[in-house]
Amino acid sequence: MADRRIRITAGAVRADALLDDSDTADLIWKALPLSVAGETWGDEIYFSIPVKAKPEKPRETVDMGDLGYWPPSASSSAPRRRAGGTRSGRPAP
Repeated sequence: MADRRIRITAGAVRADALLDDSDTADLIWKALPLSVAGETWGDEIYFSIPVKAKPEKPRETVDMGDLGYWPPSASSSAPRRRAGGTRSGRPAP
């Protein structure tokens, strides 16, 4: 499969990302391009996306720079720093 690179822009901040080969990533890729409002929660940026997907290999924490999908609210997150509220100090989606 060809690389599926995306760019997330929030004001003057830009971040490039690579979608993996999961079913959720396929749905997100098909929904692009998106223009949605975002919100912050701690050091993470959250934004709703028009995608409904079932959990795939859910994890309690993610690695810095990972994009996360949170099925209960059909939102995506982009952690920017380590989270202080998790046992491992890793971001939680």
